Amino acid sequence: MTLHYINQSKLLKPMQKIIKNFVVVAALLLILICPSFSAFAQASSIPTLDSGDTAWMLVSTLLVLMMTLPGLSLFYGGIVHKDSVLATMMQSFVSATTVSVLWVVFGYSLVFTEHNSLIGGFNRLLLAGIGKTSLHG
Repeated sequence: MTLHYINQSKLLKPMQKIIKNFVVVAALLLILICPSFSAFAQASSIPTLDSGDTAWMLVSTLLVLMMTLPGLSLFYGGIVHKDSVLATMMQSFVSATTVSVLWVVFGYSLVFTEHNSLIGGFNRLLLAGIGKTSLHG
């Protein structure tokens, strides 16, 4: 009985072409659609703090952290050898911590301040000027 092996390069080339085409089409759609999002951003006359919005943001943040830390830790812990589970869990924890710190230092300022149409400025670096009474970042 002889085994017939499939040449993997024949299968991978069409798949790589499909992926390249998909990425190009997705990038073009993103470029075309993104400027239209600014039409939906309408500033209200008087900003108010809504307790329901605040509660939902806290609950959703808690849900994301509850999914991310143990979920990734257990997922990647199941992939590696038994001796490396603790190291893999700590890598997931450290990466989540690093992303959280980077958001406070740079991310908030780049997302929620005005600089140009694509990315914000560094006006709120390290959450400068954000206090208990400020409703706008």
